[in-house]
Amino acid sequence: MRDHIRRIAAPTLLITAKYDRIVPEFYSQQLARLPVGVRKAEIDSGHLSFLEQAAPLATMISRFVDSLAAPNRTGNGIMHGRVFRPNDVAALIEEAATDAQ
Repeated sequence: MRDHIRRIAAPTLLITAKYDRIVPEFYSQQLARLPVGVRKAEIDSGHLSFLEQAAPLATMISRFVDSLAAPNRTGNGIMHGRVFRPNDVAALIEEAATDAQ
């Protein structure tokens, strides 16, 4: 894993879960040392944050993507020709979580 981590050259959002008892903090500490700089965020959930806190997770991800993308005339972030809005991303995550159950 360390070899793969060293090859990351893109802006990176490191989201940790406050109550995660599965992934040791050691791993997030390793990721935080990336040479490209890592933006860190913590979500108030356990390991399955995409199920436990879908909307806040989507908002974190959308804001990160928006911060990297050039804004269009409406102020929404654009990445690879697609517009991402927190509510749209949250809806997709919730839909996937429902399908998984």
